[in-house]
Amino acid sequence: MAGFLRAVLVLGVVWGCYARSVGAPLPEETVTGRLAWLDANEAPREYVHLATTPLIGPYYILVSLSGHYCVVPDVVYVSVQDSQRWACDWRPLRPARLRVGPPAAADTRSPRIPG
Repeated sequence: MAGFLRAVLVLGVVWGCYARSVGAPLPEETVTGRLAWLDANEAPREYVHLATTPLIGPYYILVSLSGHYCVVPDVVYVSVQDSQRWACDWRPLRPARLRVGPPAAADTRSPRIPG
């Protein structure tokens, strides 16, 4: 069951990267790095795109010289070399979400540190 699910996910990612090539050639960019997460839910929001993010399992991306990213299957992830030009559906990073802590309760003061 897990093997079948993995195959379906890989095919979905490959189709997402290459389906666009039917109408127009994919742009090539120079690969400068790669990032991976064991669970797609752990990936930062900047690198997540609903159409190409797997529901479960690992998440692999290539990063280009221009700062774009491309979601790829594990086979591509390990075979593409740094400084190699690669045709893919390169996407710009999404804006980072501001991380704001919980609001302070009313009338709370920060503790004084004796100096």
